[in-house]
Amino acid sequence: MTRIVVLLALVGAATALGTVACGGNEKPPLTPDTEMKTPDLGDAGAPDPSAAPPPAK
Repeated sequence: MTRIVVLLALVGAATALGTVACGGNEKPPLTPDTEMKTPDLGDAGAPDPSAAPPPAK
């Protein structure tokens, strides 16, 4: 019986040490793939009317 208690204590200590050493449940840092990107509109104004197709008849 004493052997089982000692083994369980060792397993518990190893688990606790592993959790502390590896950081536990920390979330990974955000990567550029998960960030919101806004489009670069530059000089976005009204469209050039000369570039529009002629109206249909």
